[in-house]
Amino acid sequence: MNTGAATTSTVELAALLRGARLEMAPLQLRLVAGTIDAVVAATLAAVPIGTALLLLSVDGSLRVGSPALLVSYVVAFCVTVIYGIVWPDLAVGTTPGKDMVGLRVARADGSLPAVRDHTVRWLLLGVDLLGPGLLLALLRHDHRRLGDLVAGTCVVRTR
Repeated sequence: MNTGAATTSTVELAALLRGARLEMAPLQLRLVAGTIDAVVAATLAAVPIGTALLLLSVDGSLRVGSPALLVSYVVAFCVTVIYGIVWPDLAVGTTPGKDMVGLRVARADGSLPAVRDHTVRWLLLGVDLLGPGLLLALLRHDHRRLGDLVAGTCVVRTR
């Protein structure tokens, strides 16, 4: 996590982001990266649920409200939180989807985002996907969604 004890690579990246003109990511690339990330996150979250369903159906104890099934939902939720908040913080603003298409999250001033920035973006993702945030991203020249505006972040090209 970005706690102030930055590694050489994070310091170099922060200097690079601050020293260069940030090129905002095109909306099409953001959508491709988001789709890749959604598939990866859903796959990772489905593993504990699928495992619980398989084990419970084998022993005949599959029923709504089963403690094992509830635990699997909690684990799946934790996986999505880790993927949406912790991973981008540890990976200096990128996720597998963003990395594949050459994007990174940065603060609007070019500095590295903090874990609170990733948390705000993740919490507002649902609102963004329901329409208002997507419409905002379509209408803005910098394609920042509501989560970006509230968090003070932007998605930029890295290549």
